[in-house]
Amino acid sequence: MYPHEHNRTGHGAGILLARPQGRVLLLRRSQQINNPGRWNLPGGGVDPGEDPYDAAFREFAEEAGSIPPGRIESVYTLHKTRKGRDRTYTTVAVRLGDPNWQPHINWESDALCWITPRAALYAHEACELRLHHLTRDILRWWRDASE
Repeated sequence: MYPHEHNRTGHGAGILLARPQGRVLLLRRSQQINNPGRWNLPGGGVDPGEDPYDAAFREFAEEAGSIPPGRIESVYTLHKTRKGRDRTYTTVAVRLGDPNWQPHINWESDALCWITPRAALYAHEACELRLHHLTRDILRWWRDASE
């Protein structure tokens, strides 16, 4: 499940995984899921009664494999109203500890990339990279917080 596929809770959660050089992990949605071709952070819906923090790590494990060693840098919660529905998305920003770690994506994604937030946002504005709207907002937050 991805940020806009919230279940009844209206709450999503994910991990912004950053390498020491500042590149973050993005996954491209496969043709087997809605909004194919959009780039997202690993994440999805928070189940009823589930803590958003726990949901972020659960979704990451489902979509990208094992949780790599790293340091939690911050937690960011985004509130938006879109199409008349309130949405809340919690992002746990993790600085990767092992520079050789690579994700193992599942069927929900067909590609991955490591890219700086600035480059991803520039490519999105130039129509070269289709970012999910929540991913775009989260990357703006991370870019501003990291500079």
